[in-house]
Amino acid sequence: MVTFLRLYNDISKAIADSLKDLGVTVDFSLFQPSDDGHGDLSTNVYFLLSKSGNRDEALAENLIKEIKQRAGPIVSVERHSSGYINFRLNPSALDEFLNTVIREAGFPMEPISRQRVTIEHTAVNPNKALHVGHARNLVLGDVMYRSLKRGGWDVEVLNYIDDTGVQIADIILGFKELGFSLDPAGKKFDHYCGDDVYVGVNRALESDEGLRGKRSLILRELEDGGPISSFAAQLVKRILDEELKTSWALGAHYDLLNWESHFLLGGYWRDMFDLLLEKGLIVKETSGKYQGCWVLTGDNGENKVLVRSDGTAVYTAKDLAYAGWKLGLLNDHMGYDVYARQPDGTNLLTTTLGASSANAGFRAADETIIVIGQEQRPIQEMIAHTIERIDKRKRYRILAYGAVALSNDTATRMGFKVEGSIAHMSGRSGLYINVDDLLSLLEKTALEEVENRNPSAIDKPEIARGVALGAIRYSILRQDLDKLMVLDMESALRLDGDTGPYIQYTLARAKKILRKVGEPAGAVYIEHVLSVEERNLLILLFKYDYVLKDVIDNLTPNKLAIYARKLAVSFNTFYERRRILGEPDAQTRNSRLAIVKAYELIMGDILGVLGLPVLEEM
Repeated sequence: MVTFLRLYNDISKAIADSLKDLGVTVDFSLFQPSDDGHGDLSTNVYFLLSKSGNRDEALAENLIKEIKQRAGPIVSVERHSSGYINFRLNPSALDEFLNTVIREAGFPMEPISRQRVTIEHTAVNPNKALHVGHARNLVLGDVMYRSLKRGGWDVEVLNYIDDTGVQIADIILGFKELGFSLDPAGKKFDHYCGDDVYVGVNRALESDEGLRGKRSLILRELEDGGPISSFAAQLVKRILDEELKTSWALGAHYDLLNWESHFLLGGYWRDMFDLLLEKGLIVKETSGKYQGCWVLTGDNGENKVLVRSDGTAVYTAKDLAYAGWKLGLLNDHMGYDVYARQPDGTNLLTTTLGASSANAGFRAADETIIVIGQEQRPIQEMIAHTIERIDKRKRYRILAYGAVALSNDTATRMGFKVEGSIAHMSGRSGLYINVDDLLSLLEKTALEEVENRNPSAIDKPEIARGVALGAIRYSILRQDLDKLMVLDMESALRLDGDTGPYIQYTLARAKKILRKVGEPAGAVYIEHVLSVEERNLLILLFKYDYVLKDVIDNLTPNKLAIYARKLAVSFNTFYERRRILGEPDAQTRNSRLAIVKAYELIMGDILGVLGLPVLEEM
């Protein structure tokens, strides 16, 4: 069966082969036109030929004839007066698509790639609870993981635990020097460490120089594996275990926890240093302001210090070593243990400096993706460029996103007093919203709505949890990646508009129709009833694999959310304008039921990739 992605590839090849046979060279593009009246795909090939002086009618006719022969009967090929050549899918192809989806109980996705890729996301410092800024990182990374997996990639999710950084030294100070209790009553431990200990320590550090000196000593012991490390390990595990509960509540899946202390004590930076030296990418400065430092040389003449003159490595050096390990540029001598059993039934592994007790371990990737805030992009781009200089076969890709703020109304509901229309968050000052608290309030509000709208629902708390999760994940996903995200609870929970609950509700509506009327029967032929609404919906469904490839190629999970929203709007338009329940003609009713069924199957698939719960009723 032809899908939109295969159709795109086939037409692109047909154009290229036709040009070759005609002895013509032109760098054409094939794209989706913004105006539906111009077809489902369009190419500028003849327009470009005309601009170059080849406005030859015979050439145009021969080109279209060659393309038609190669493209096959599933599309019509038309030349527009502007010079563009348009392609329109024929109804017979939509018949085949619809029947295949129903027969196979889903979209017939072919593997987009079978390469091995790792994706690193979340990576929250283990000194506090996850807040909504961390949630943006987690959700974007999780949807990229789900997209890659759906596209056939061999994908592994990594969560990097920075257990030696200054933030760990801060909370150790709180417990060892400021008298904070290790047993907070009635408060989740990660909340307590972030809300009370971390904030309290940072306030004390502002005026206590002696305390800052003690922090420096703790930090050095952590990096060297000193006596304080045992206490730190116990502390970090308690916090991390709570962070993971929150991450799992947001729908995350991980394969491996990587600990910064393991990379420091395991000698990976030394291995990377030797590799950079071998490749001629680092030099030791003998004069100037960087005298005595080892610096990474840049193609543009700019150098980056990796090792200070006192012999200590900067954080970028650690990131480089970690990147090299992920991509198999460094030998792996980690051990692996099972850390936890996850809610999805899979084992979460962890690195260890000892011998492996787990049957599985880490396998180096062809490509690695890191999810980061925009402010970290320059350093990560430098790492990506360095990896390319070491081995051009390896890819280091970056998904960067903007900051997260709260609307004034949401911040007020969460107990903060703010001025202006939005509230920017700050961990050190204590102005942030923990994900646990946000989810709890969203569930409570959603439950009130469910009880008002559908008092006979069988499991209202479960519906409310699904709506809350759908609301927060979609609110994060729908935003442009480079823009400031402003989270507003009231808008996120609406059942109309650009929201997750709206999409969930539309799928629940399709399920209700099928429960009430029944499943479509036998083969379906829709050409005789193909209205504008029906065709638009089918064409959108047909494009699923094309959209998914775009998401993967460009690291744009927001495009899948936008696509889901367009599908939901198209389905509602179809439902409102074309009778199903009351359609008297049996063949027409069955054809429309088939469209509803295809929508149910494909939208359910898409929601699975987006991580939005599929609800039977709302």
